[in-house]
Amino acid sequence: MKIIEKIKIKHKIDKLRVIKILGIPILYYKKNNQGKSIKFKWEFSKNTKVSRDKICFYLKVHNDDETMYRCLQNWIDVVDAINGDYFIICDSDKLKSKIMRKIFFPDLNIKFIKSQRKKLEKVISKLTTGFWGNAGCAHATTFYHAAENGIKEFWNIDADDTMILFKPNTVAQILEKVQDYAKNNKIDIFSLDMWRSRTRNKAWTFGVTYIQNPIKFIDIFNKETGVWKKDYEGFDNALNIDWYITYLKNSGKVKAESFYIENSSFIHFGPTRNFLTNIIGSYICNWQNNKLTFPIIVEIYKNKELGIIPISKECVKFDLGLNLEDSVQFQKDILIQQYPAVLRKLWCLESSGKN
Repeated sequence: MKIIEKIKIKHKIDKLRVIKILGIPILYYKKNNQGKSIKFKWEFSKNTKVSRDKICFYLKVHNDDETMYRCLQNWIDVVDAINGDYFIICDSDKLKSKIMRKIFFPDLNIKFIKSQRKKLEKVISKLTTGFWGNAGCAHATTFYHAAENGIKEFWNIDADDTMILFKPNTVAQILEKVQDYAKNNKIDIFSLDMWRSRTRNKAWTFGVTYIQNPIKFIDIFNKETGVWKKDYEGFDNALNIDWYITYLKNSGKVKAESFYIENSSFIHFGPTRNFLTNIIGSYICNWQNNKLTFPIIVEIYKNKELGIIPISKECVKFDLGLNLEDSVQFQKDILIQQYPAVLRKLWCLESSGKN
């Protein structure tokens, strides 16, 4: 750990600096466009105030690569577009500092929390098996933290490897529709169709998930004995907390559903971040005309049986009049924006993002 560390934070209006001593944020420095500067103490590490009039997002991050920063930036932009509040769940102080340097924040409401590993150790041992303990703890932390802070509804996001491939304003509109539907239909936990269709209804999964009434889940978590695992051990090499929610769904203990957006694309970078060698775990997919399509599998591997499957009838369809071409265009824009102007010219990318 560095004795003294100065971190530059990107911001819309001001030039921001945080000075850390022995890892503790001590001094906050702001310089605006008029050259005026202000220095004062800032309890950055304890910035956990909750805006209860805004929808809360828990943005979980673990990976440290350019893909993570791109995904997290997109989710920060979505939260800004929906006028929400957020906590970044990050267990590494080193990664936290890098995030503060790399992410463009819309305001000073930058909040980090860590997984409640010590507190939830016994609970998580009943909800997961094998190597899924830490990931399960990060997911469970969102429920416990929300309940402790009076948050009655929130989004649980795998923010380091997922993106709904539309502009943030469009994604914000989508999520608002999903929230309203869940409230009107009393759905306890409502997640994007990342694996429901692909596993032919076997698995419910986290990823992009809306949750109501976390206290209800905590009561269930705290009473769990772990016996449920016997009926699910044959489904996977290890059981993550997603399988536990699948069990709760199948046993009728909670109302857990999945949804998809008609004419949209979604990306999941997966643990290996490799779309060519891990075509199941890392993917781009499209929902359209009752079919879930994986373009890389279809076009590169020429495998339509694996690359085009029916969307589960158990998934709720949201048809918001979107155009799949807009989603594809967003993907092109992301590709081009990662190159500086000189390289765009070298690789003839100036007009390739335009239809």
